[in-house]
Amino acid sequence: MSKKQIIALVACVSVFALLCAGAIVGSAAMLLLGNTQGLIGELLSDAELPPLFEKLPSGTDSGAYTEHVPETDRDFPESAENVLEIAPLPLETLPSDVTVELFPDGEKTLPEEMYDYFDFDMVQIPSHAGFSRVHKGMRLEIVVNMMGKPHRYIHLTEQSVILLWNTDTEASVMIEVTFGQEEYPTEEDRWDDARVTDVFR
Repeated sequence: MSKKQIIALVACVSVFALLCAGAIVGSAAMLLLGNTQGLIGELLSDAELPPLFEKLPSGTDSGAYTEHVPETDRDFPESAENVLEIAPLPLETLPSDVTVELFPDGEKTLPEEMYDYFDFDMVQIPSHAGFSRVHKGMRLEIVVNMMGKPHRYIHLTEQSVILLWNTDTEASVMIEVTFGQEEYPTEEDRWDDARVTDVFR
């Protein structure tokens, strides 16, 4: 072979070698990146090759790291109907009849000598059923002897008063009594002689 032919052969072999090397490198890159297309893809279509790089979560694109929490570990309410909104109760919504005073406002103040006529400390609690024996026209002295001293009073006037007893149940009993118009030696005598006009159980 002449010198020119040898140079041409070497050049052809070199070009062919470069093409083969490029094809091998390209195929290897496509396999590593999971992009198997063309002839090589068809040859390796049955093989499951994971991609070399997986796409990172979108949170990492901005440089922020977000911890992944499994769905089962999150606390979600069962439904929006089961979520209760708790707000403080404003004072304006309290019932108007709520009072912290021992003696509600009345037209007349209880005389000081009559304080012992009441069991304000509620030492004795009568039975609710026992008030079934109280009836209209009964003297207040008899009621007190049977049921004990009243625990408080409301609407005290010169003519009448309403007495209240707390009982052994959640229900209270109120008894309205009317005072006599005679002259009595003491205020206690006037109360003892007062007559029952109504019973509220």
